[in-house]
Amino acid sequence: MDRVHPGFFVCAAWGYGIGFVTLVCIISNIGGLLTPFMSKDFFQKMLQFLVAMGAGTLCATGLLVLIPEAFDIVSDPELASDYIWKSATALGSIYVFFVSERLLKFLLKARELKAIKKNMSIVVNHPSPDDIRETEIIKETALLNENGSSDHGHSHFVTPSPGKRQGPVATVAWMVMIGDVIHNFVDGMAIGAAFTENVYLGVSDIAILLHSGLSMKRALIINFLSACVCYIGLIVGIVLGENTDANRWILALAGGLFLYVPLVDMLPDMSNHLDQKMREANQAVEAGKSSKTISGEVWGLLLMQAAGLIIGMCIILVVVYFSGDIAVQ
Repeated sequence: MDRVHPGFFVCAAWGYGIGFVTLVCIISNIGGLLTPFMSKDFFQKMLQFLVAMGAGTLCATGLLVLIPEAFDIVSDPELASDYIWKSATALGSIYVFFVSERLLKFLLKARELKAIKKNMSIVVNHPSPDDIRETEIIKETALLNENGSSDHGHSHFVTPSPGKRQGPVATVAWMVMIGDVIHNFVDGMAIGAAFTENVYLGVSDIAILLHSGLSMKRALIINFLSACVCYIGLIVGIVLGENTDANRWILALAGGLFLYVPLVDMLPDMSNHLDQKMREANQAVEAGKSSKTISGEVWGLLLMQAAGLIIGMCIILVVVYFSGDIAVQ
């Protein structure tokens, strides 16, 4: 067997690396190709699912991939396995508490709406000053609760619809863009060193940027430019290789951002979107309309968010669990 020239491996590293990075940049914008085929209602529901899935993948990537890489936990299989399952338990607790809190709040709101409907029915059939005053108190209490809940956290993409706002980029869009830039930088280093890559965040990133109020054109441009930073990471990865302390510091920084964005920005905004739907149900009851349709939308929205969140987390968990069995020959 002839000896392979050392330059062959260098050329292969650049060739495979550039090929994979280019594929990442292309797939990162695949979400934009799907939206013209979606009706408005379906698009809004799918957008909520993708935003939730993006939050799940970001959080799981930070906790299961980037942080253990920064601490070099993956070098010890036994320690890595223990860390993965304990981190998965932490992710599960985040999921359970998020869904439980939203579910409890919705059930309490539904009970409140029934009380309003009951008192309004009494006032219509047998009005009296006391009944009217009691109904007004219930309405005022509901309004105060809504105002109080809307001040919890801060909302970036509750009211705007995709493509409507062309002003300054929302905070969550900047945070996702910065986090995605660092993520793609780290991805490029991984490609240059080990020829492996993942593209699971592409569709979710597009959904998050659209949901923050950006137009499709601006979302695609921002997402594509952030993905192109992968080329810089590729160059650094090939030059520096795997064994470098700088790589671990970058992974730690990216891990922190990947936890900050979903926990501080995305999950509260998902909650605010549910609160908005519940306020619409309350307004429908006060107007004498049936709130069953809006209540059904709230249930559907909660299910979409819960499904997207758990699917995003599970995707990363499965990839990490079987990563040791994946080899490129």
